[in-house]
Amino acid sequence: KGRDSQMKVAILRPREYLNETLSKLKKEGFDAIGIPFIEIEHLKENLNLNEIDFDALIVTSQTAAKILVNSGFNLKDKEIIAIGKKTAKVFELHGFNTFIPSKFDSKSVYEEFKEKLAKKRVLILRSDKGSDEIFKLKDYCELLEIQLYKIKFKHGYEQKEFIREVYKNKNNYAMFFQAA
Repeated sequence: KGRDSQMKVAILRPREYLNETLSKLKKEGFDAIGIPFIEIEHLKENLNLNEIDFDALIVTSQTAAKILVNSGFNLKDKEIIAIGKKTAKVFELHGFNTFIPSKFDSKSVYEEFKEKLAKKRVLILRSDKGSDEIFKLKDYCELLEIQLYKIKFKHGYEQKEFIREVYKNKNNYAMFFQAA
């Protein structure tokens, strides 16, 4: 079979995360393309946490972490639980220590940190599409959620052209979809 029948990888992430993901895949020898099928809409540009009393933070994505550190809020006395290595890295680059669950999901945060967070005031910073699993923590601590951004689907020319190409050329694509 020719090269056209080879499996391709389509990365369907927000534009700001495409290049990093594509370069990693291409470095590993994958035939990959990036199409931004989703976009991030910031909801809290001027985040002010000085008005909120909390002991610990749960930050669910690198996007939420970037919004938080760009707000300039001092996090040195706060416990930070970061879901994912890239989320943690955003904080570490700014001199803040983090705790990371063994698996990068809300269920693992709940199971691994519920005792540590018991009787504390915990702030969750995330998107509008997060898992409800994290809210089980309400049985252990006082919980407040702030949605920092929305995940929106894109339906423009670029996305339509990609879909046409998949159907027209009968290309095989493995799709990878992740917001942040």
